[in-house]
Amino acid sequence: MRLALPTLLMVLLAAGAVCAAPPDVSKFSDQRVQRSIERAQQWLWSQQQADGSWEGYSASWGEWPGGPTSLVLFALLESGQNAQEPQMARALDWLSIQPSSKTYTLGLRCNVWALANRQTGGKYTEMLNQDVRQLVRSTKDGSYGYDAFGAGQSSGDNSNSQYGVLGVWAGALANVEIPTEYWRQVETHWSTAQQPDGGWGYKRDEKNTSATMTAAGIASLYVCMDNLHMERFIRCDTGIRPKPIDEGVEWLSERFEKTLEGKLLGHGDLFYHLFGVERVGFASGRKYFGTADWYKMGAVRLLEKQRKDGSWKGKWDPLVSTSYALLFLARGQKPVLVNKLRFDGDWNNRPRDLAVLCRWMSEKFESNVYWQIINLEVPVSEWHDAPILYLSGSRAPDFSKADVDKLRDYVLQGGVLFSAAECNGRQFMGALRRVYRSMFPDYPVEACGADHDLYSTYFPLRGRPRFHVISNGVRPLAIHCDEDLPLAWQVRRFATQRWAFEGAANVAMYVTDKGIFRHRGVSHWPDAPGEFDPRRT
Repeated sequence: MRLALPTLLMVLLAAGAVCAAPPDVSKFSDQRVQRSIERAQQWLWSQQQADGSWEGYSASWGEWPGGPTSLVLFALLESGQNAQEPQMARALDWLSIQPSSKTYTLGLRCNVWALANRQTGGKYTEMLNQDVRQLVRSTKDGSYGYDAFGAGQSSGDNSNSQYGVLGVWAGALANVEIPTEYWRQVETHWSTAQQPDGGWGYKRDEKNTSATMTAAGIASLYVCMDNLHMERFIRCDTGIRPKPIDEGVEWLSERFEKTLEGKLLGHGDLFYHLFGVERVGFASGRKYFGTADWYKMGAVRLLEKQRKDGSWKGKWDPLVSTSYALLFLARGQKPVLVNKLRFDGDWNNRPRDLAVLCRWMSEKFESNVYWQIINLEVPVSEWHDAPILYLSGSRAPDFSKADVDKLRDYVLQGGVLFSAAECNGRQFMGALRRVYRSMFPDYPVEACGADHDLYSTYFPLRGRPRFHVISNGVRPLAIHCDEDLPLAWQVRRFATQRWAFEGAANVAMYVTDKGIFRHRGVSHWPDAPGEFDPRRT
């Protein structure tokens, strides 16, 4: 059958809409993201009810009282809104007197309490404790259903299960004591619910793997890893990485660009999915899924879809879509303090070292900072969203001349190398010194004296850790430590080896001019040779 020309054009246009091109990361702009965040905040505030809540917009919300308000407040607080402003305080006061027995509401509300506590001196601590305890008591097997009455249930779905764990994790990060058995149950649920292809479906016995639930599974298993398996990695190159996480990340990486086209999302939609993607990205330290820069590609897609009034429309009410989009943009925009270099060698003996260190530093600085993994295959321009490039290991790294040239270029363009030897690895110590000498033959590796600024920039230190520095007389080019700092970070020796954390914090302050951090995706280096922007130095 032949189609009339108008009909044919409509078919072609529809096909083009379905097979949308991947987001063009060259269109990414931190300024555009910031404007988008501000517009989304304004729209959400415009929807606030007289009682301070965001309830009553859809009949379906009646099934989750407190849910929309918790989600909106989570997004507004994460995007920098002040918990003590009158509008915000009214909303928090309303939420604090709402009873709830719904998993989604409790999981989101725990995150609201944890964020608000940072700005109010712990005003909502008891609410956080109550909600976390209710969630812990509401599962028998590590899974959650819609209801969380505090009497253990089992055989829930993976969407509710993700939010139950999200709430308990917020409590754990705020020093609420969580039974170890709880994390074992959660890990067992997600590990046994994984499908043969490496992904997850909405329910344990559902064979239709989806990207939304796969992101949920990966993020939840990383939480379990951080609460159960940190001690596995005390010795170098002996820790067994959780196979379900690796398989899940591989599934997501192979399909990530398709998910940005709205495919493989299962019961969720793009906005719900991107919040899960951001959680996986930060938990894993990955800058890329496959070859895709998840933050830039996700941000560009959201910028394309934002409506004129500042909101987004997805599968559910615009309050939901806009809150999830705002969470992705605002959390994804948070500064990356340090890149961890993946290289040929034992570069990842302590896979959670920087995750722990960055959480500790975020608490001390009262400003979230993150980490990510970078590799030698991508251009040096991709390394500049972090001011520090971190190298660790016990054996000599196998760097080619081209690799060393890249490291030198990163430093000459303003970055700083920070290296630490693990397991008394003399091969690594010697190799790094040779690399540094070949990179900067005019500048020796010198031990820091007790009066060096590294020992007093932020925390007063007493000669530990023992730093060595290469300097050109103006700024540090590389900072090295022969002591096993990564071990102290990995196994969270906050008290017994506090100097390992405070030393790293001093490095960060020394390198970044006392904590002036750039947003993720922002480079101080011009994008192309010859480019000149009078607004930049």
